[in-house]
Amino acid sequence: MISGLSPEAQSDLILSVGTRRARRRLSPIEVAQAIETSLASGSTSQELASVLHLEDPSMLMRFRRLLKLSPEIRHLVDWGQGQSCLSFTVASQIARLVSSKEQQEVTDAALKHGLGKVETIQIIQIRERSGRPIAECVQDVLRMRPQIERRHILIGAITSEKLRIALRQMTQQERNQLLKSAVTSYGPALPPWEGRLGAERFTLVGSDAFGAAVQRLPGGFEDAINAYLEEGMSQRRGGVSNMTPVLIDVSAHGAIMLGDKVTCDGFVFGFPYRVQTHIHEDHMESFNSSKGYQDILMSEATKELLIAELDADIGYRTNIHAIPLGSRYRSEDTEVELLSSGHMVGSAQVAVTISGGMKVGYSGDFNWPLEQVMEVEALVVDSTYGSPNSRREYSPEDVCDRFVDLVLEKVKTCPVLIKAHPGTLQRALELLNGKLACPILASRRLAAEAEVYRRFGYSIGTLIIIDSTEAQLAMKEGRYIRLYGKREIPPSDPSGNTVIVLSAYMTSPNEPLLEFSERSYRIAMPSHADFEGTLEYVKATKATEVVTDNSRGGHAIELAVALKRHLGIEARPSSQAFSRVWGV
Repeated sequence: MISGLSPEAQSDLILSVGTRRARRRLSPIEVAQAIETSLASGSTSQELASVLHLEDPSMLMRFRRLLKLSPEIRHLVDWGQGQSCLSFTVASQIARLVSSKEQQEVTDAALKHGLGKVETIQIIQIRERSGRPIAECVQDVLRMRPQIERRHILIGAITSEKLRIALRQMTQQERNQLLKSAVTSYGPALPPWEGRLGAERFTLVGSDAFGAAVQRLPGGFEDAINAYLEEGMSQRRGGVSNMTPVLIDVSAHGAIMLGDKVTCDGFVFGFPYRVQTHIHEDHMESFNSSKGYQDILMSEATKELLIAELDADIGYRTNIHAIPLGSRYRSEDTEVELLSSGHMVGSAQVAVTISGGMKVGYSGDFNWPLEQVMEVEALVVDSTYGSPNSRREYSPEDVCDRFVDLVLEKVKTCPVLIKAHPGTLQRALELLNGKLACPILASRRLAAEAEVYRRFGYSIGTLIIIDSTEAQLAMKEGRYIRLYGKREIPPSDPSGNTVIVLSAYMTSPNEPLLEFSERSYRIAMPSHADFEGTLEYVKATKATEVVTDNSRGGHAIELAVALKRHLGIEARPSSQAFSRVWGV
């Protein structure tokens, strides 16, 4: 029996949920109203999910969200997409918008352009990230639909032997910069194009408009380009060239190199400075070597977390400097600026102004959107989610809601064990703060880390030390939350408990919750930008040259290709030439 509903209404509800019939007795809105009525009459989410044959109560939340839709829209909601209606999944996404006016605008666009779930999510995410009008967000998404584009390829020879000899002495990067600078500086304004310059020939690629413009160059495009190159080379020899090679790369052991003085998250002998962007282990390579040979810069929160974790000499060393996020460190001809990267407390983007005034940077691990993005000329970017397959089709808000609902449901019947990396674990604690009536147990190290997060603005409730008397009593009662952080391993036989691991590993782009059994779950709680967010971030930095980090994440090549294709930015994966030499 379902509380609050007549037998006939119960039958209609059951036959309308959990089926793939084209015709159902109730519309999605009517299902949502029936669910709301039953919950108000005393039914629990678990009971309703069981009666309706749903895998878990999270689907009920998607139905109930429909009731946030404006009354003027509700009649349009149906089970499938049509020319005159909204599908359940599309309507559920539109309901995330608070404004009735914006809901109506997205609804109109969905009907006019046949928007599906993914495009609707993209529109809403762009609106939330940028604050721009819905109409502009819709146009941004529509422009991403596939279009046929014709490209013109023009290949020409280097006609001067003197120029060919000079070009052979240059690296490929230097030749490409010469081509770009020479054509831009000495030729007429041209539509957007890309090009490569070898020692014997050059290749130019562009649109129809570019092809037509190049063919109109005086004397023909080959003679004109050769003349521009001769002039550019002459200026280069005269010492006024602006084509200084960009000094950014990643070392054999994963150190990000910004200019010839600053490394990030790694050690290179001879570089006087290291910036530690955050405390995750894949960014702590050779930290002890850096303590002996470099000045180490980091945010205040990162320094406090390292002190809490290592409990060693961090707080006493005069070569370890804490810099508030948003401020600069200056020394001689080097300036380092740290901005929040949104990945975890204290995590930083790094911008370095090197000799000559050029600004280069490293993204660090970053989330998206960000309140402030550094602007640099050359960028090393994290490629963790650099694959086009790494597009999330769910929102961070949905993930957080489902995590909280799952914990609250499971802790009613058994202890819940939560395992996560630093940052993600504390974000989970913030989500649970004020919602639990049971104790949260943690190690002394996790309790010390939680205190750091509180000092930097996180709302985290009281944690009970695992070896305390209070914790032992809680475990006897059998209703508690137990936390596991870095290098802390849950029981190999967790029978009688529910284990929740907060990690995107093995989860799919369209489903953040992976259920192994009724007592074992994995949830992808985002702390990294996805593929679209990564492109948006690179675009916001205004970098004209990008190196994708090939030492972490595994998608550097795919990301470099995507940056060229989608943003027209010169991009390459980091070289990481292997070496057994110490400090390289």
